[in-house]
Amino acid sequence: MEGSDAQVCGLAIRPGKRAALEERSSLQLTPTSGVVDDHGSVPRRHLTILARSQWQTVCQQLGHDLPWTIRRANMLVSDIEFDAEWSGKTLTIGDVKLLVHGELTPCHRMEEQVTDLHDLLLPDWRGGIFCEVLDEGEIKIGDSLEILDGS
Repeated sequence: MEGSDAQVCGLAIRPGKRAALEERSSLQLTPTSGVVDDHGSVPRRHLTILARSQWQTVCQQLGHDLPWTIRRANMLVSDIEFDAEWSGKTLTIGDVKLLVHGELTPCHRMEEQVTDLHDLLLPDWRGGIFCEVLDEGEIKIGDSLEILDGS
């Protein structure tokens, strides 16, 4: 599992329940509320992260490109893929320290948006990961993702 080249290439918030995601150039995060102004932040699931290569695999299997925001994740990162080894890792992105709690499994909303999307997100952690915010700070497009420990 490598993280040294991984970079933030997309950021978004959900301004309200079932609302379309709004892309941003940066996000503010706090340990109490997660992503500031994001409707979907809940304890232990403050921030959701999708790997670009895994999203591209899903799009190839669907037969067409889709915007990553359809997945309804807060962040898109390049040069990395997620798997079970990520669970329990501590990361930094920008000024923020995060604890990965696990795989972000897709919900029924994925199928509402695109036929077969739900099932294609299920294998190999393609749906991404969810994290808890440990330290307040800002994440910006272009920030690197770094693994702090080997736990």
